Amino acid sequence: MTSSFSLGFVPGISPGKWARVWRQRFPDVELRLEPVELEPAQVAHAAGQHNAVLTRLPVADAERKHAVRLYTEVTVVVLPIEHELTVMDECSLADLEPYVVLLPPDTGLEWDGDLPGRRSSVEPESAADAVSWCASSAGLVVMPMSLARLHHRKDLTYRPVVDAPVSTVALVWPRREAHPLCDELAGIVRGRSASSSRGGDGSRMPRPAERDGDRTRSASVSSSRTAKSGTRRAGGKNSVAGAGKSSHSGTKMRHGPQRKNRATRKRRGRNSR
Repeated sequence: MTSSFSLGFVPGISPGKWARVWRQRFPDVELRLEPVELEPAQVAHAAGQHNAVLTRLPVADAERKHAVRLYTEVTVVVLPIEHELTVMDECSLADLEPYVVLLPPDTGLEWDGDLPGRRSSVEPESAADAVSWCASSAGLVVMPMSLARLHHRKDLTYRPVVDAPVSTVALVWPRREAHPLCDELAGIVRGRSASSSRGGDGSRMPRPAERDGDRTRSASVSSSRTAKSGTRRAGGKNSVAGAGKSSHSGTKMRHGPQRKNRATRKRRGRNSR
C-alpha cells in the first residue's frame, strides 16, 4: 500500500469534507491537499504531478485522463454593493448588456455565442484580478459562485445569472500509471459508502443477495422447527382429547344397558300389581 496520495484542487473547490472521509477509511495513507491553478495547461501538468486533481472542465489532454463529473456550479455576476442591479434577486445576460463585463480565463465558463455586456480594452488574467478591478469600478465580473465567495470583499456582492453558462467540477486522474486508490477517492467524492467501496484493503463485504439468502435460509429453518413443534403439541392435545372422548363413550356404553334393564323391571312390576 502506497503511504501517501497527492490531491490537487483549483481555487473555489473545498476538498475538506472528502479529506475527512479519506482519513477515516485510510488512516495509514496520507492525503496531501495541494492547490493548483485552473489554466488548462497548468491543470494538465498538475495531473501528471499529482495523483488526482479536483478541477473545472474542460481539461487539456482529456483523452488521456479519467474524469468523474461531480456537480455544476451556479454562475453569478460580481458587482459593487451600491450598483443598481443589486435591487434584483437575480438577473439575466440581457440585464448586463449596458455594462462592461470582465471574463477572467480561469473560471471554467465556456461561451458559445456572443459574450455578455461590453468588452474592456484589457482583460484580467485571473479571477482574483477581476474582482480587484470590479472593486475599482472597472467592470462587473461573471464567474462561478464558489470563486465569488473565495474572493469576497465587503464592498462587493453578487447575484445569480439565470441564463449564463455553468461550470462543471470533476475529479481527474491519468489513465496510465494511476494510483491504486484513485477509484476509492472517486467513490468518496461521489458519496459511496464504505460498505459499497471497492475494497482497497482486500476485505470483502457480503453481497446483498448473499445476506438475503442467509435470512431466507434462517427463516426456512425457523419455520420448519416451529411446524414440527406445533405438530408435537397438536398431537399431544389430540391424544389426550381422544383418550378422554373414548373413555366417556365407553362409560356410556357400559352404563346405558344397565339403566335400560332397571327401567324395564320397574314397568313389569307395576303391570303385575
